Amino acid sequence: MSKACTRSPAEHSRSLPHLGLGLSLAIAISLGACAGVRGVMVPVSGSVPGTSTVDMLVATTRERTNPAEMFSGDRGPALAFANITVSIPPDQVRQVGEVQWPRQVPGNPATDFVTLKADVVDRDQALAWFHRTVRTIPKRQVLVFIHGFNNRFEDAVYRFAQIVHDSGAPVVPILFTWPSRGSVLA
Repeated sequence: MSKACTRSPAEHSRSLPHLGLGLSLAIAISLGACAGVRGVMVPVSGSVPGTSTVDMLVATTRERTNPAEMFSGDRGPALAFANITVSIPPDQVRQVGEVQWPRQVPGNPATDFVTLKADVVDRDQALAWFHRTVRTIPKRQVLVFIHGFNNRFEDAVYRFAQIVHDSGAPVVPILFTWPSRGSVLA
């Protein structure tokens, strides 16, 4: 008989708080992945003085989905491209190193990261954007960002925009995002 089966009821009850804490933590992590506002990829109209923008090229192997999300966490049939511009609120109202997510859609450019442009482009348009943009960078440097595990599409886009902006690096930003549903259990 296993040790767990030979414990007294008192011994079992003393071990339950650990199980409860672990279960609570697992639920919180699972729900935290779902807590983000959906629809942030829909471009907002207008901007606010003092904001900054990051214009990036995105290459992805994710499946196309509705315009509110652009790409899902599922694997697509082929490599796809997008040209996305993210507006970042003025430095005085934001925490450097953090993404200021909108609490509701549409976000407020004065306080939140928002999407200004989100165009799906073909390979030729992506190459044209790249060649045109790289000529504007003094040393023609490119920064390619590949996100880690457990990232939704919009997570990768906004995080990369934050990294490019906060680093102040004069680079051509290229994001590669692979299929991930943004949940440990997905």
